[in-house]
Amino acid sequence: MVKKLSVIVSALLSASALFAVHIDTALLDTAKRAEYIEDTSPVPKNEFNTAKQIRDMGRRLGGSIKRQDAQHKNGEPYASGAPSKKYRVRRIPSSDSLPGADIIYIAPNAKVGTIKALAFIVSGYIEAAYDFPVSEADALAQKVCWWNTNHYDDRNYFTKHFNARILDSFSDETAVIGLADSYKNWAGHARIVIPFAPEKMRDIRAAAKEGEKQSAKSDAKDKVVKKNGTPDTEKEAVQNKKEVPEFKTVPANYKILFGALCLAALLLIVLLVRVVIDMVKN
Repeated sequence: MVKKLSVIVSALLSASALFAVHIDTALLDTAKRAEYIEDTSPVPKNEFNTAKQIRDMGRRLGGSIKRQDAQHKNGEPYASGAPSKKYRVRRIPSSDSLPGADIIYIAPNAKVGTIKALAFIVSGYIEAAYDFPVSEADALAQKVCWWNTNHYDDRNYFTKHFNARILDSFSDETAVIGLADSYKNWAGHARIVIPFAPEKMRDIRAAAKEGEKQSAKSDAKDKVVKKNGTPDTEKEAVQNKKEVPEFKTVPANYKILFGALCLAALLLIVLLVRVVIDMVKN
């Protein structure tokens, strides 16, 4: 019985992990290198920022989104980038059929003129929001920039492959989606898309199959013990004889249904907590 319960618990834990957001690194690997027109004028001393300071702007955004996402799974977390609000982020969740994305908006007061500095922002965000080490975040950030330039303002592409809500995000600020190849069209005119991996439903099916597989293994092991085992006492023999048929009479479909109901209960608890928090705030 303990083994059965452990299988169910493991399945529930795996199911909860399905709601974690993952960047579509495979898609970003298809990005082609882009060349950019950058601002070559000297940076005034009062506007100069170190690499760490620039990365920290992205890290603050990523940390905020990560905290909000952990509390409100079904919402659209938003980070304003206060107090300067030079960079803002909104997370658009995946729909039932299409993946979502994180949208980084570059505000008009963001005086970013080089792709290196812009990539530092994106890297800092990825590092904090997705727990990537700096080196991996840097590599991904570069691909994010290239990929957004490859699909600059290609609204049909984004509508076809992603949740349409990403086009609504920051649409009151700019109609442009993606990243231009010139710095002159960045501030106030760019929405950088960080795509999510379209694997949620695939993982759910995989988790269900894995649950069935683990349950089948447990049943097979119980049968072997019953056939070959030699209980020490008559009491143990009687007890095992009573317990084994109980395992065999539980259909696999019921086990999956039980796991789904437990997961639904967990989600309901999360929603109730969110409602209580909103009531307290109001």
